[in-house]
Amino acid sequence: CRKAGLTFREAEEVSIFEACAETKGKIHLPSFLKLLHGEMSPARRGLVERAFAAVGGNPQDAQSVVSPGKLKEHFMAQAHPLVVRGQLEPGYVLAEFLDTFSQLAHVLGGCENGMVSFSDFLAYYDVVSSTVENDSLFDLIVQRVWDVKTKAWDNAEVSPRRLVREVDDAPSPTAEKRPPPHAGPSAYTMESPRGVQEHHRRFGRGPQSSAITKSSIVFSDIVNTLSRSISLRGLRGWLAVVQRFQHFDYRRNGTVMRLDWQRLCRGLGLGLSSEDQELIFKELSKKKKGQAMDYVECLRILRGDNLPEDRAQAVDHLFQALGTGDAVSPDELKQRFDASSAPQCLLRRKDPRQAEQEFFDAVDFFSQGAPFEAEKFDEFFRMVSAVHEDDDEFRLMTTSAFDVH
Repeated sequence: CRKAGLTFREAEEVSIFEACAETKGKIHLPSFLKLLHGEMSPARRGLVERAFAAVGGNPQDAQSVVSPGKLKEHFMAQAHPLVVRGQLEPGYVLAEFLDTFSQLAHVLGGCENGMVSFSDFLAYYDVVSSTVENDSLFDLIVQRVWDVKTKAWDNAEVSPRRLVREVDDAPSPTAEKRPPPHAGPSAYTMESPRGVQEHHRRFGRGPQSSAITKSSIVFSDIVNTLSRSISLRGLRGWLAVVQRFQHFDYRRNGTVMRLDWQRLCRGLGLGLSSEDQELIFKELSKKKKGQAMDYVECLRILRGDNLPEDRAQAVDHLFQALGTGDAVSPDELKQRFDASSAPQCLLRRKDPRQAEQEFFDAVDFFSQGAPFEAEKFDEFFRMVSAVHEDDDEFRLMTTSAFDVH
């Protein structure tokens, strides 16, 4: 205790020895550590079980073990939230994990035959859990360093985060030799007694042409770029875009003119070239008279029609948890929001007070002074979903940020 800088009153020492005594004058160290770290909550333990399963172990089987090498291979130090914040170096996080794990195994007598069981794995996270008070931060740490699968890709073999790491190892599509050119007759060169067939004309504009055109693909790419540009600014970005659209809607019919659309893009710095702006304008003004762009349709496309199934279920669960009847009041939504547990604050992208004010402003604006009915609630969280691309961040934004589990 003196070496560790711990001090106890005499009565406290007596209580510790009574609770953890192995023999007279000696304490049972594992019991003392268990008492010191406390019990892990069921939610945290469930997450640790999923992490152990992610490296190939079975937390339900006491005989299931994994090798230390496999743990080190799967441990993604660069994804640790404190590394993402810039507070720690990946090498330090990895070294701390290896050192603490090996010391615990030595002290507790674990890792029999050099292999790691679930009880060994859990003992390490008992220590980690006692040092991390915020449930959301503990969730992010375990999810990210072990690349624990979330519902968005439970049926996939590998999660998207690990796919990014392995893309450089993929074989080049040009590495394979091409087959020899076809020397036989072609359907496009064979003569027909009825003459040239209309559907053989490669670039024909008849009913055989594909509905997927180059312009539609380019339009989709530009929309995705625009949505990301807005979402990088958080909910404040969506709020600013909608406010500007409404400001330039002089006719109050959900449209803006070409010059006003260009002013909006320049004023907000959306990063669209003049060609991109023109393409979006033309595509969204086809059904409008007077060369006016339908910005309501533009916002619908930017938000997307539907959320992925798991995200839609999370939003529905949150709606049921916060709502009374068929709606959620803006005051309830703001009152239940805990910015300190929101992912943008846990990852130090924003200060809690800044994040709270941004969320409150968005709720006030998009609620328009009325309760959020199911459709409007879903529309609002489609913008939240666009801001949080990572599934684990969006999950926290619909659970821990509102104290909903």
